[in-house]
Amino acid sequence: MFIPKEFEQFNPGDLYEYDEKNNTYDLNIAVNSFKDLYNSWDYSPYRKRDINEALIKYIEECSSEIPIRHKMSLHLYLPESETNFSAEQEKEGSMALRSYFRYLLHKKKQEKNKYYKNAAKYAFSGLVSLTLAYISQKTGVEASYLPILPEGLYIGGWVLFWEVFSIIFFRISKISEKMKEYSRLSDAEITYHFGKKFPQASRPESPREEKRNPLNHGRRITDLK
Repeated sequence: MFIPKEFEQFNPGDLYEYDEKNNTYDLNIAVNSFKDLYNSWDYSPYRKRDINEALIKYIEECSSEIPIRHKMSLHLYLPESETNFSAEQEKEGSMALRSYFRYLLHKKKQEKNKYYKNAAKYAFSGLVSLTLAYISQKTGVEASYLPILPEGLYIGGWVLFWEVFSIIFFRISKISEKMKEYSRLSDAEITYHFGKKFPQASRPESPREEKRNPLNHGRRITDLK
């Protein structure tokens, strides 16, 4: 059976370097300046600055393409002129990235807990609705008052239980996957390379690669603004 090239199964090894020994995919990112790691509108000291949102978005997009069973490492390639930044500033940059992903992980945990609370409320309300429907049928309340009362309670109860099902098997599942990604990124090893040649594609670009990432293994932060 013929399968168009753009619909073939995506192999992350086509875009990212893989360290088989450590089961790690390397994400290489070219940066014009150390300052490009941070929000250009934030003029506070580096240790307090917000991270460049375009950088975070790009890392998230790349992470979503790499199976969660693999680890990730981030390699930041900077010009040789940036070697004037101290090891302490490099450390602060790494800590800022990890802290931001831990913050995103914390937000997802809060969102997940909120969904669990809502699911419990819906389950309780649905159970009450179905119980009242059953009691009203057995006691003949519908004959005295509203004939459609039991049917309405049954429908309402099952609608609430469907919402519980939707929350647990769809929304919470999706959040859990995102939490795994953020946890992996918060533990990722971050390495700085000054004046080194930026790794190029290991093979010619396919239409999929051109559309998503012109440099294959990374993209300049200035292009992401």
